[in-house]
Amino acid sequence: MVHFWLAASVVCGLPLGAVGATIRRPAPVGVLAALVVPLGAAVNMVVLPPPSESAVAGPVRLTVWVAASAAVVLIVAPAIPARQRGHRESGVATEALADR
Repeated sequence: MVHFWLAASVVCGLPLGAVGATIRRPAPVGVLAALVVPLGAAVNMVVLPPPSESAVAGPVRLTVWVAASAAVVLIVAPAIPARQRGHRESGVATEALADR
């Protein structure tokens, strides 16, 4: 079992480290990188949910779905006005250069 987790950490650790390094980048790349963990949690609940005979399976599923949804909202919501502001500023600069 130890060998499985060692192999999994080597295979998954390098790409996840690269994704983590891009989170602070401005632009959609950073937003997409930040969405990896909440989307991964949601996919995990679909692909490998907790066993239904467990007493805590329902609350665990609910908690993961709510946390993943909240994280997506908290990541995407600030990015939308920043993106619109960037388009607006670039449009102003373009118009100003065209007037010269």
